[in-house]
Amino acid sequence: MIRRITLALLLVASAIAPAQAASTSLAKFYDQILVWKKCEQRLECATFTVPLDYGKPSGRTISITAARNKATGTSRGNLVLNPGGPGGSGVDYILDAQYIVSPAIRRQFDLVSFDPRGVKRSTPLKCFTDKQTDTFLEVDQTPDTTAEQQVFVTRAKQLITACQQRDAELMRHLSAAEIARDMDVLRALLGDERANYLGKSWGSTLGEVYAALFPQRVGLFVLDGAVDNKRSYVAGSQDQARAFETAAQRFIAWCAKQRNCALGRSESTARTTLLRFFKTLDAKPLKTQNAKRPLTEAQAWTAFIGPLYVRNGGWDWLNESLDAAISGKDGTALQEINDWFIERNARGQYTNNANTAIYAINCLDAFGAQTLQQARRERAATVKQMPILGQLFGWGDEACAAWPYRAQNPVQRLQVKNVPPMLILGTEYDPATPIQWARALQTQIPKSVLVELSGDGHTAYAVGSACVDRIVNAFLLSENVTTPVVPKNGTRCE
Repeated sequence: MIRRITLALLLVASAIAPAQAASTSLAKFYDQILVWKKCEQRLECATFTVPLDYGKPSGRTISITAARNKATGTSRGNLVLNPGGPGGSGVDYILDAQYIVSPAIRRQFDLVSFDPRGVKRSTPLKCFTDKQTDTFLEVDQTPDTTAEQQVFVTRAKQLITACQQRDAELMRHLSAAEIARDMDVLRALLGDERANYLGKSWGSTLGEVYAALFPQRVGLFVLDGAVDNKRSYVAGSQDQARAFETAAQRFIAWCAKQRNCALGRSESTARTTLLRFFKTLDAKPLKTQNAKRPLTEAQAWTAFIGPLYVRNGGWDWLNESLDAAISGKDGTALQEINDWFIERNARGQYTNNANTAIYAINCLDAFGAQTLQQARRERAATVKQMPILGQLFGWGDEACAAWPYRAQNPVQRLQVKNVPPMLILGTEYDPATPIQWARALQTQIPKSVLVELSGDGHTAYAVGSACVDRIVNAFLLSENVTTPVVPKNGTRCE
């Protein structure tokens, strides 16, 4: 999933030629042998080596950890997956295979994924300790005083400095294009002539970039919660902010119709109550069952955003947690949502480095020469247009605007050509990857087919729609890559 609570989106300018077969200088990487060993209770893991800089293959190398969840029946091959983020752990993702693909796919494919470079098990860029990550995430995301604004600006600089001190060289080489090249090494080591792929959210960007670089290696590709990489940094950020604002408005409208709405029985009352609640937290955090860790405004905003991603039950979860906080004066339930979303366990430990890796990848691929001055001009417009989330998203671009590096091989002008038909999925009210991105992407990729899911939530496959699942399954189980089973372009599902 693409998380943009305190961060900017992605994308960048300049071009790169499609990559062809492995060159002689890269042969040693493509000639490795994967040694699979049991890991994470029910997976097999293997580690392989890639060059830190593909332009200098004889230089420093880094390691990539891949995992495999074997088919429950007779395998017809590999299906590579990426959960998005960017910064999400692919190894962790395929642990719960029953929740990410249909049983039919589970039976016939070995599910394979990897932690992208910089993430968790794959030469991670771990900039902060757990305690420092707490401090980083606790900064007021809607600063309304000069002092709060200064702290917010300073925290971006602190992240950059910490990452540079840990591994500035790695920090320069975490672009989508480099991760796609790592994925092609994995394809070769798996023994696949073509890669079959399911990418969700930012994972769709990875799929697009891979297809542009290695068109002859593209097999059956599903891009779910698709990203339009032709949108500029500013336009993409605005698209996403509006989509989240719409999702928030839809939640409020839904809540106001429920007998037990924590916010009130009319939309105007609910909106006022919600914003007043956050204002109260800004002045004084709310008690939780952990006396040493009250609910802060920053945590509450994250807890509000998180369930908007969840298609089934997310709004009920948010409403019940808001009720406990507003009526019961106990912030524990909202804090639990916050911790689920940022992947923080009860011991105060983060299960991975995703909360900082997302900046390192997104900001590296950020579009153009975004400056702090530009970010602040955009903030004023965002705040004016969006009464609920304007402040939150208005400050979201600060970190990437200050980021010191840009990708060597940016994604903005990459063109996907000469590939088999792809299946693109979009959800009508997806807050994180707006539906217009999926529609735009379909026009950019020849022979691609778009399927739209009605309703709310992030991504469309394996979230409860029998219609979408049936279409994706038929596509992935196609006998012929060049003529896969696809529905009519623009098909809508419930």
